[in-house]
Amino acid sequence: MNTSKYKYLFVNIGLFAVNAITTKLLSFILMPVYTIYLATKDYSIMDMSIVVINFIFPLATVMINGGVLRFGIEDQKHIKFYATDGLLITLASCAVVGALLPLLKLSFFGSLGSYALLFFISYFTSCFPNYFGILCRVVNEIKVIPVASLITAFSMLLTTYYFIVYKHMGIIGYFYSYIISNIISTVTYLLGAKLYKYFSLKSVYQNRHLQGPLLKYSIPLAPNAVCDVLGLTFSRFILTSSLGINASGLYAAASKVPNLMSIFQQVFNQAWQISSFQEYKKKDINSFYSIIWKGYCAVLFLGCSIVILFTNTLSDILLHNEFYSAKKYIPILCFGFLFGAASGFFGSIYQTFLKTRPLLIQSLVGAGITVICTWLLVPYIGIAGAVIAVALGNSVMLIIRIIDSRRLIPFNLALPTCLTSLGLILIQAVIVTMNTPTTNWISVACLLMILLLQSLNLYPFIKIIIKNKKA
Repeated sequence: MNTSKYKYLFVNIGLFAVNAITTKLLSFILMPVYTIYLATKDYSIMDMSIVVINFIFPLATVMINGGVLRFGIEDQKHIKFYATDGLLITLASCAVVGALLPLLKLSFFGSLGSYALLFFISYFTSCFPNYFGILCRVVNEIKVIPVASLITAFSMLLTTYYFIVYKHMGIIGYFYSYIISNIISTVTYLLGAKLYKYFSLKSVYQNRHLQGPLLKYSIPLAPNAVCDVLGLTFSRFILTSSLGINASGLYAAASKVPNLMSIFQQVFNQAWQISSFQEYKKKDINSFYSIIWKGYCAVLFLGCSIVILFTNTLSDILLHNEFYSAKKYIPILCFGFLFGAASGFFGSIYQTFLKTRPLLIQSLVGAGITVICTWLLVPYIGIAGAVIAVALGNSVMLIIRIIDSRRLIPFNLALPTCLTSLGLILIQAVIVTMNTPTTNWISVACLLMILLLQSLNLYPFIKIIIKNKKA
C-alpha cells in the first residue's frame, strides 16, 4: 500500500488545524474586548458586517474559489490562467458589492448603512486573503497558510487594542483593525508564497476557452455555499416570530457546542479536498476513499459521543444565566451535526467529479426540509422543533447523497458499524436529554460500545502509521 498520500493528508490536516485553532482562539481573546469597549449598537453593527460579508462573498464571486481549487490542482499546466481569472472575478465582485451599497440603508441591515464606505473597504480587503489562501492550496504552498493566519491574528490583536482600547474609536476602530489586518494578510500571502508569479493577463486571453467549464463548475457552488446558512437563518426567523427573540437566543446558545465540533469538520474538508482532487483518477481510489471514510466516521462518532457525555460540563463553561437552560438541546443538535458532517464528505465527491449541479439540488432539498419542519414543529414543541428539524434536513440530504454518489464511486461504506454507532449516539442523546438518575452510566456504556465498534474502522489507520514508522 502506498502510504505517502495518507501522510500528505495528515500533514495538511495538521497545517489547517493550526489555522483554524488560531482563528477560533483569536475570537475568544477579542470577545471580552468587544463586549467591554463597544456599545451594544456598535457590537450589533460589527456582527452584521461579518454576517453580510460571509453571506455575499460566495454569491458575488460565484464561488470562483472552488473552481480555481478544483481545476488548478488537476491542470497545473494552465495554473496562471486559473489564478489570474479567479483574481479578476474576485475583483469584479467588489464592483458588484460597490453598486449594491445603497441597499445597506434598508432597516433589515440595522445601522450598517451609515458605515457603507468602511464596509466596502472591509469587503474589498477581505477578498484577497480568502482567495490567496485557496491559491496557496493550488500551488502547494500550504505551509504559508498557518503562518499568514498567525501574523494576521497578531496584527488584529495589536490594532484592536490600539484603535478600540487605547484610542476608544468604537466601531470605527473595529473597521480600521479589520482592514489593516486583511492588508497585512494579503501581503504575507503574496510574498510568502510568491503568488505574484502566477498572475498573467496574457494567459487569460490565450486560454479564454477554459473559462466556460470553470464557471459552469463554480456557479452552482455559490447558492450551495449559502444553503446551510439560509436554512438555519430562516429557522431562526420562524423561532423569533413564533416564540420571541429569547427563543432564538437560546437556540443560538445551544448551537455553540456543535459549532465547536465543526472545527474538525472544516479542517478535514480543507485537507481532504486537495487529496481527493489529486487521487481520484488513480486505480486504488475506491480503497483510498473507503479507508478515509472509515477513519472520518470513527472520529465523528467518538467525538460526538464524548461531547454528549460531557454536555453538563461544557454547559457550565459556555452557557450562563438564562442561557443555561439551552443545554437540553445540545445532545440532539450534536446528533444532527453528524448527518451534516457526513454529508460534507459525500459533497466532496461531486466536486471531485465535476458534478456541482446535483450538489446544489441536494443542498436545497436539505435546507427546504429544515425550514418546513421548523415551521410545522416549532408551534407545537417549541425550540425542540427547530433542533429536530435540523437533524431531519441533514439526514435526508445525507441519504440522497449516499444513494446518488454510488454511481460515481462505490466505495465501502462500513454500514454495519456506522449504523450501529449512529443508533447508540441517538440512544445516548435521548438519555442525556431526559437526564435520568442512570444517565451517566448509560452514556458511558454507549461511548465504550462505540469505541469498540469504531476501533475496526481505525485499524487501517493504525497499520498505515506503523508502516510509515518502519519506512
